[in-house]
Amino acid sequence: IEVSHEALIREWARLAEWLHEARVDIPLQQAISADAAEWERRGRPEDRVYSGTELAEAQDWAERNVPSVEEMTFLNASAAEHERKEKLEQSRQVRELKLKRQTVNRLRGLVAILSLFLVASIVFASVLQLLRLQDDMDKLAAVTQAQNASSRALAANADFALSQHQLDLALLLSVRANQTANTYEARDSLLSALQDSPQIVTMLRSGAQNPIG
Repeated sequence: IEVSHEALIREWARLAEWLHEARVDIPLQQAISADAAEWERRGRPEDRVYSGTELAEAQDWAERNVPSVEEMTFLNASAAEHERKEKLEQSRQVRELKLKRQTVNRLRGLVAILSLFLVASIVFASVLQLLRLQDDMDKLAAVTQAQNASSRALAANADFALSQHQLDLALLLSVRANQTANTYEARDSLLSALQDSPQIVTMLRSGAQNPIG
């Protein structure tokens, strides 16, 4: 019998596996039974049930063995609590994902608003610069027109002085007219005053009679 017993253990792998599982299951069954009794004694609190690896090992043991009613009730409560916590965790993850998406959408909206504000600011600054440039050009044009009008008025006064044989005054007015603005009237009045000036005529004639060189 001893020889047959040793041979069975050595040669029959399935029997050796059963014996190994039995040696592992005995202390595990004792622990599960004690934990189930303690859980029952405390009024079945949720924080005394199995979870994680401990629950997985106990469920594997229950599949290989026949647990008592008390042990099965304890394991079922552990599985239900584990499932409840998983659902809560999934709900939490869904809420976090929803919050993250809302945050991202808000940030995108804020970026879009800031971008529009930046574009509007650039456009406003460009329009303002153009308006200032246009205003400067208008002012310059107004100053130019005023200078041209003043130059023409001085030229008209020079022509009038020349017609009254006030040659010196005509020369001064025509020179001033040309200094104010280079208008046709200013140039014409200065030329007329120079042509009627005896000093200029004498100087020109002297220069013609005694050419340089």
